[in-house]
Amino acid sequence: LRNAHEAGLTIPILTTAGNLSDAEMSAYAAFLPKELYFPGTPAFAPDVIPPGPLKNALGAYFAALKAGGAKPENAISLTWDPTFLLLGALRKLGLSATAPQIRDYLGALRGDVGIYGPHDFVAVPQRGLGQNSVVMIRWDAATKGWIGMSGLGATPLH
Repeated sequence: LRNAHEAGLTIPILTTAGNLSDAEMSAYAAFLPKELYFPGTPAFAPDVIPPGPLKNALGAYFAALKAGGAKPENAISLTWDPTFLLLGALRKLGLSATAPQIRDYLGALRGDVGIYGPHDFVAVPQRGLGQNSVVMIRWDAATKGWIGMSGLGATPLH
């Protein structure tokens, strides 16, 4: 990003979700492009999510972060859904569940909604989430925050 800035590039730039960090954006403030886009998650663009189970899951996530004095960072959001998926497996199977039992439970799981969207491990094995959970976002230097630029699945907002 520094090189793009020094070269005078004014084109929109797309980067990865690995850079979804307020701290990183603040550190790079002097040379960030005006239009910096990310494939992100609903946790970074709750304003574009309609009412329903996903919006409710996001509300619980943000309430927990606020109670802990934290902001949504990629590292935090990456662990949120897997933690609750594992807890769900342990609630269903018991604390003595074996790794194969947990794998089988998750492999058949459909419809559990987390902050990334509805998980469907039957349709999307090993991951549970498909491209319909992606939201395009951009960093807004003026507000020092994230702005949703698409709906789920990177669908246009209007």
